[in-house]
Amino acid sequence: MKIALAQIESKIGEVEANINRHIRLVHKAVERGVRLVVFPELSLTGYAPELAQSLAMQVDDHRLRVFQEISHQKKISIGLGLPIKTDGKPQIAMLIFEPGQPPILNSKYYLHEDELPDFSAGPNYRGPIAGGNAIALAICYELSVPEHAKTACDNKASIYLASAAKTYDGVRKAGNRMAQISKEYHMTTLLCNCVGTCEGQTAGGQSSVWNQHGELIQQLNATEEALLIIDSEKNLK
Repeated sequence: MKIALAQIESKIGEVEANINRHIRLVHKAVERGVRLVVFPELSLTGYAPELAQSLAMQVDDHRLRVFQEISHQKKISIGLGLPIKTDGKPQIAMLIFEPGQPPILNSKYYLHEDELPDFSAGPNYRGPIAGGNAIALAICYELSVPEHAKTACDNKASIYLASAAKTYDGVRKAGNRMAQISKEYHMTTLLCNCVGTCEGQTAGGQSSVWNQHGELIQQLNATEEALLIIDSEKNLK
């Protein structure tokens, strides 16, 4: 199965423009025969906690229907980063569109202390995605929480996939942690980061893949939008 990490530059608060950028990269992934494409943390809105309440969406938001249509027509699973509306503070989530299925909601359970004023925690999704594959999903800070990776291992995940919104320094630290997870739990780890602006700073890009021995096998650069595509059957042994 081919998996694509979509390293994208999201414009803060410009949801419609960001949707169009996502669609463009999804179609590129389809052209490359990708079965699952995922985007960084809060990719549809940009990472701006102070705007999350006003930008938060429902799972059935009409603007997202295009992704369900593409998923069904092109037989591709799509994971988008967005704030989800709740009765209180929004959740940081990855919404996954699967062919012929209702959207799957994976919310960030472990929040960084800086996120607590603007977001509420939600449940992680621990079921199969993309045709039944054992992929554990993490959202940014969660990869730093030891219990999160251990739970993924206990649930027999073979791939640990984290979406993030990190600066250059942050993605370097995250990379060290992802390599550690690979070696400790013998899982392939994938990190999808953004480029452009992140919390008023420059995002670090460098979306990456580590094999089950903690060895870095692919990495994008720090500044450009691109797809990092790997074949789980050929490249991740």
